[in-house]
Amino acid sequence: MRSVEKQSSPDQPHKQGDRVALGPRLGLKAERVQESLLSMPGWRALAEPAGLVRSREFTWPAEAEAYAAFVARLSQLHRQPVKIDLDESRVVITLNGAASEPAVRGITQPVLDLAAAIG
Repeated sequence: MRSVEKQSSPDQPHKQGDRVALGPRLGLKAERVQESLLSMPGWRALAEPAGLVRSREFTWPAEAEAYAAFVARLSQLHRQPVKIDLDESRVVITLNGAASEPAVRGITQPVLDLAAAIG
């Protein structure tokens, strides 16, 4: 099984209004995530680390490779980390973070947006 992973940077302070908050901020509430997943068939939530996962099977390995490349390109455009596991004709996609906001942890709106774009 081949695996490609893009990592976000470690926790950093972030500004909230006029003050600087230390440590990670949390993502969306579980209810909001579950509501969004209802309109995204094939995706399911992960508990630890918080994220989303989807698995797809293809008839031909070349189709799986093309899909993995598509997902990698979308992750670049959305500036979100993605882990892609490619094994023959099976692709497993895991979304865990927020590369554009490294201080945020968990499932965020940009993570949901990327999952929706991937389909």
